[in-house]
Amino acid sequence: MTPNELREAAKVLIAAADGKKIEYTGIHGTRTEWWHHNGSNFYFDTYDYRVKPGPLECWIVLSPKGQIKAHPTINSAENWLNFGDKIIHMREVKK
Repeated sequence: MTPNELREAAKVLIAAADGKKIEYTGIHGTRTEWWHHNGSNFYFDTYDYRVKPGPLECWIVLSPKGQIKAHPTINSAENWLNFGDKIIHMREVKK
């Protein structure tokens, strides 16, 4: 493994030790989907691993004129806010 691959593996192992959900997929395009890892063994030479990403979320500033602007953080949305604007928090829902 290269130094960068070792760093990525360490991040996954630490996240697993912290109780975060881990996913895996086959190396060399053998799988196109990420699967839940049961936490028993890791085979970094056979599979790619990642910490399961959380749902996407953003904050929308909606003006009284119907203009909208999406922001990645609440602070960014509040900095953009003008009188009469509303902030709407949106979160991705996965089935």
